[in-house]
Amino acid sequence: NDKVVIELDDGTARRKGVKETITLDSGLHPIKVEFSDSSGLARMRLLWTPPGATAEEAIPAKAFFHEKGSER
Repeated sequence: NDKVVIELDDGTARRKGVKETITLDSGLHPIKVEFSDSSGLARMRLLWTPPGATAEEAIPAKAFFHEKGSER
């Protein structure tokens, strides 16, 4: 929803990583991810706790929606 959740100049310096949790109302929400890796060792995960579940998991492709022509 047009809010920056995590912004790091040098996330590779944080060996344990960074985690941010947000709560969203049900419905569609725009997500924009910008990720850069100059070391070749970085990784990123986008997880959710689906409705009715108690544990985090990788977001399945079927949970995403893309409007044709909405690319920036």
